[in-house]
Amino acid sequence: MESRYEGIGKKIRDLRLSRSMTQKELAVGSVTRNMLSLIENGNALPSLPTLAELADRLGVSVGYFFAATEEETSAFTKMSRIGEMRRLYREGEFAACLAACREIPCPDEDILLLSAECSLALAEDACRRYALSTALTHLTDVKKASLGTVGVLKSLYSTAVFMERLIE
Repeated sequence: MESRYEGIGKKIRDLRLSRSMTQKELAVGSVTRNMLSLIENGNALPSLPTLAELADRLGVSVGYFFAATEEETSAFTKMSRIGEMRRLYREGEFAACLAACREIPCPDEDILLLSAECSLALAEDACRRYALSTALTHLTDVKKASLGTVGVLKSLYSTAVFMERLIE
């Protein structure tokens, strides 16, 4: 069974690696690289101020480290990333927005909607470039994001099916 020390350290390490950061890059300010190594390996527990500093640099809330289930972790991840995802979407950075959505381990309907809309925009762009196989891949992603949801996502599913038929 994983100790609380190991769980917090593992989450710190996983976030650091997902952001392509070295321990040296993350360990600035009040935490040394050696202390960070001890924390990540489950041999030390950071103080609350240190954990808050690490959370800030990793772009998550402190609560993320105490989430007990994948759903709780997903909610904290969404909470820390949704502003950036919305900005990427507004600026037309659909591939980057979709990549950020895919980092959410248990996407809720908000994330599924955003994923479907990004995939649809990418499919439309691929169609304009006559990259039809790429468009079909994105349309499959729209349908996957739409499955099991209600309301507006059903219309996105229908749009994806219609576009697939046009391409074929």
